[in-house]
Order: sequence, then structure tokens, then C-alpha cells
Amino acid sequence: MTLTWPLEQIDGAVCCAVDNVAFGEPAAFYGIITLIAGFAILRGEDRTDRSIRDSGLVDTLRPILYVVAAGGIGLIFFAIAGLHFSQWRPPAVEPIARMLEGSPPEPLTAFTMYFGTGVAAMLSPFALTNKKVRTIFIRITWFIGMMRTFLGLTLFYGHVGFFPLPFNEPVPHPTL
Repeated sequence: MTLTWPLEQIDGAVCCAVDNVAFGEPAAFYGIITLIAGFAILRGEDRTDRSIRDSGLVDTLRPILYVVAAGGIGLIFFAIAGLHFSQWRPPAVEPIARMLEGSPPEPLTAFTMYFGTGVAAMLSPFALTNKKVRTIFIRITWFIGMMRTFLGLTLFYGHVGFFPLPFNEPVPHPTL
């Protein structure tokens, strides 16, 4: 998704031309950050085991969390742009999303998830040391996590064979 520009447009769907920016770019960014954080944790544990440095997880991850916070600003801009340009509308062929088609909760759900994730990312460096920020961070993260879990389940249902023809027509294998 991140390396293909643009994704192929599906007739009748409000998708694809900018989906790889709105969906692929944050996924790639946070995937790389997660990989770097994993290596940092392993390196920090190794240095602690060899008694080179006595530090905790907070000291190991704090520099990475500042980069995560900067990525949160990008997510907030994606949320605003997606709402402004009416990108947060799923195709009408989605079996669950079409129940909300054209209603305000539909685009506001995607906006809230991007915006909330961006705010949580921006709070992450400070949530480690400030109790009030940690409480806000945990509540936002839990709420957005539940929204993303529900959306993931509905999309899993909607994307497994429920798109209109020709997408769910079996393709016969050529005979040899």
C-alpha cells in the first residue's frame, strides 16, 4: 500500500486514490517505529545484563516516543483532511458500513480514531512520568483501541467475500 501509487480505483467506491497515503503511510511509520523500539529494548536489556548501564524501559524508549509524538501531529492532520475532503466514507457495498451511509457518525468515527490516536501519540512521552497525563493517555488509548477493535471486526466481516461482483466470482484455473 505504501509503495504503490495510486491504488487501483474500484468503480463506485470512494477509495483508493489517496488510501495509500491515509492508511499506508501511518502504518509504515508506526511499523518502523515499533521495529526500532524493539531493537532499542533488546539493546537496553543487553547493556543492563552486562552491567554497562542500569536503566529502565522509560530511559530506553523516551527518545523514540518523541518521534512517535511528532507522528501524532501527522495523524491529526490526516483526521482533519479526511473529514474535510470526505474521505472517511466507506463504499456503499460494505455490508455493515452501509447501514450508516450518509450519516454524520460514519465519517466522525474514522476522524475520531485518527485524531484520538494522534493525541495519544503526542502524550506518550509525557505519560511515562506525569500521573495526570498518564491517566488521560490510558483513557484515550483504551477508548480508541476499543473503536479500532470493533472497526477491525466489522471490516474483517465486510472484506471476506462480501464485495459485489466481479470481486467474489471464482476465477477458474486454466487446465493444462
